[in-house]
Amino acid sequence: MNFCKTVAAIIAVVIALGMMSSIVFAEGCNRIVDGHICGKPITRVYNGRSVNYTGSHQYGGFLGIGSKTCNYHYYYVYYNYQCPDGHIQSTYTDRYECDHVCGK
Repeated sequence: MNFCKTVAAIIAVVIALGMMSSIVFAEGCNRIVDGHICGKPITRVYNGRSVNYTGSHQYGGFLGIGSKTCNYHYYYVYYNYQCPDGHIQSTYTDRYECDHVCGK
């Protein structure tokens, strides 16, 4: 029984160290600047958002009969993955929905 606890503790420590090393050693910028790779850590930086759009979807009913409509608003948020010098390695877009009103 003691042996099992020891093995479990060792495995937990190895997993924790592996996770910590991936956090501490952030990915470096692989963009080439003046013929050399930048090599600085990458962070996600907010780059703005879109205007609000409207959308809708149907729910319920059977074969389109008796279905109801949900109306909502959505917008896009833009991020850059970049180093402190502003070298952009990649971009990311996320969509956010809000104000769902269904069945009215």
